[in-house]
Amino acid sequence: MLSGGWTAQLPRVLAPGRLERASAWDAMTFGAASLLGPALAGVVASLWGAVALVALAVPAAWRLPARGPRPAGTPAEAGPLAGAGAVWGNRALARACWWCAHPWRDCG
Repeated sequence: MLSGGWTAQLPRVLAPGRLERASAWDAMTFGAASLLGPALAGVVASLWGAVALVALAVPAAWRLPARGPRPAGTPAEAGPLAGAGAVWGNRALARACWWCAHPWRDCG
């Protein structure tokens, strides 16, 4: 759920000429982490238990960058529900989301 948010920040931190390569690296590392992360978590949990997973995750979470100030005019309560409202309030977007939410559809 957060990957799109991090990917969307790339243009803010990179020069325009470096964006294409950075986007490729972002996609590649996301794919690798999607495969290796759960496997590594399973190994750690089976060897040392779930408490070890939490003990490893907390320091990593503390190092995440702080959120910047919200843009002017953004309501404080804006969040996932506001995002869902924006999607479902746009007929074309709602139709595309509904269509792609069904596994038998090809939205490639």
